[in-house]
Amino acid sequence: MARSYSWRSALGLLLIVAAANTAIWWGFEPPLGRGIIASISVAVFIVGWHFALLCYLMPQYEEALDLAENVDPERVRKTIAQLIDDGRYALLLRPQVAGDLTPDQFAAARQRLESAAALVPGGHVEQGPRVLAHDFDGAPPSLIHVPSFWIDRHTVTNSQFQRFVTTGGYAQAALWEPDAQPLVGRFLDRTGQPGPAFWHEGRCTPGTEEQPVVGVSWYEALAYARWAGKRLPADAQWRKVAGWPVTLEPGNALANHLAQHRYPWGDQFEAARANLRPGGCGQLVAVGEYSAGSSSHGVNQLLGNVWEWTCDEFEHLPSEVAASRALSKAGQMAVSLKITRGGAYDTDLDGQSASELIHAECPLARAPNIGLRCALGWNDILPASALAGYQPPPTATWLMPVNPHQARVRQEIEAHNRERNYLRSCDDKGDASIECAQSESSDCGQRVENVE
Repeated sequence: MARSYSWRSALGLLLIVAAANTAIWWGFEPPLGRGIIASISVAVFIVGWHFALLCYLMPQYEEALDLAENVDPERVRKTIAQLIDDGRYALLLRPQVAGDLTPDQFAAARQRLESAAALVPGGHVEQGPRVLAHDFDGAPPSLIHVPSFWIDRHTVTNSQFQRFVTTGGYAQAALWEPDAQPLVGRFLDRTGQPGPAFWHEGRCTPGTEEQPVVGVSWYEALAYARWAGKRLPADAQWRKVAGWPVTLEPGNALANHLAQHRYPWGDQFEAARANLRPGGCGQLVAVGEYSAGSSSHGVNQLLGNVWEWTCDEFEHLPSEVAASRALSKAGQMAVSLKITRGGAYDTDLDGQSASELIHAECPLARAPNIGLRCALGWNDILPASALAGYQPPPTATWLMPVNPHQARVRQEIEAHNRERNYLRSCDDKGDASIECAQSESSDCGQRVENVE
């Protein structure tokens, strides 16, 4: 699009700036040789330098204006609506994107977040010994600080994972861990199409759309979380929401410990509240069932139906068990075992609490009873007040368009970052943090600190 007015305006500004620089030079520096010709020579040099700079910058400036003016608002609106409909609303709420949304778009993404995920307040959780069905000495319990976070109310369903497959998630290299990229081509369904292990022709079995997706490796779970703008929960976060620990009052004999509930609903086991082997169901069910077993935060099926991948490695597995699992047949490469939590429809509790029910799996395992649930750090997204006082941006002129609400958004981001730094400034004593693999769109975000 031609813009002769832009060139005229810019050239006028150029002459004004050049004249000002010449006047400053004349006032503070004596003319060379105290002659008119020398002074004119310097003025011409200053004007020429500015003109050369303008010639260099103007094409880029024109291109930027073209891009700004040629953006189709309707296309942007449809793209944002599609992201929300696909369950990728978390991407829109991140500081890098949220500042470009209108209040209605931001509110729609925020509403979807609040309906699909539960906000778990920060606090401490007792990270006890990690035990399986094997008897061995584990590490002594320690007190872990967990900052506030969001966690999905339900595990990821087949229909949700279908959108990841349909939009080409298996072909997007940026979503995958570097060590898994050579193996992505082997993550196929029963018909050789990219997708979970038990799907057919890139689709789940009809009638199972609302059941949790299974047959996905840890790498597939992590790629999905990144695609959605989220991440896999840390082990301490999972225990925080499943055990909802309560700090005991000062003076109590156990005041240095936490009162963690044995099950998401309380301390008494009830087979009818969870899809475990004692309940007799014996198969996968929809993620909305067994709502009586939800946690106090409204998170369903933390216990039973499917094991859930976390982002943490298993550290205290006996060496003989680790040696038998750490070498994957899929590529004969040594891998670190990953923690799964919650048990499945075929799991016996054997008197264990939800927090004690833990398993370690090769990250390449694609089992029929392992699924995933996504989480999101509280400080990974902007608060609901970020776009208060928004005003529509003015019409683009020869100056670059300026959005008047950006200053407020920047203030919110700065405040948000200060809170992030505060959350990371907890006492760091001994073995400090539980960290996840980092990525731009799926960062564990917060450090989970050992503060005992």
